Amino acid sequence: PPRGLTVTMTFSDTAITEVKVDTANETLDLAVNSAADFQTMLMEAQSAEIDGVSGATVTSNAVTSAAAEW
Repeated sequence: PPRGLTVTMTFSDTAITEVKVDTANETLDLAVNSAADFQTMLMEAQSAEIDGVSGATVTSNAVTSAAAEW
């Protein structure tokens, strides 16, 4: 993921129980302000397979890539 972007996930035996996305160091305001959207999408999908945030493609790709590593 880009420098400054972190994704932290917590799991139970069967589900993702918590997601934290930190986009504070992103350069695009939309990306910085999209952390809550990413968290919601990952929790609802219970997977790294999410659509992402329109207009923040690089950050969306980085979040899905980082989430997939978990």
